[in-house]
Amino acid sequence: MTTIAQEWKHFEDRVIPLDAPDIQRVEMKKAFYGGASIILHAVSAISSETADADVAALKIERLFRETRQFAASLKFRWQDCCHDWRVKIDSQSHSDLETDVVCERCGCSGSKNNKSGEVFFPAT
Repeated sequence: MTTIAQEWKHFEDRVIPLDAPDIQRVEMKKAFYGGASIILHAVSAISSETADADVAALKIERLFRETRQFAASLKFRWQDCCHDWRVKIDSQSHSDLETDVVCERCGCSGSKNNKSGEVFFPAT
């Protein structure tokens, strides 16, 4: 299982400039953990308040889509890369639905949907 700390490290490595001041890293980490906490509470509320599993899945997918749309609106240092995805050897996450992948060119991590083949990155 991937931990929030591991996801923070992946996020920090991909998003925060190498020369960023310590205060930026501290504040970004607070915001990252705050966002993680909010989404866990939202998913927990959806799970407990929604009896129909299909409706709950749609609500969670809506949240996931919102985060992907936001990420797509940003410019990251790996966006100019023509990614060459490979299965991530040291992955902590195992699922029949998704596979952790890493780009051989820029080193960014992603999550490949095993059904569609589509890769989402950063893996969030």
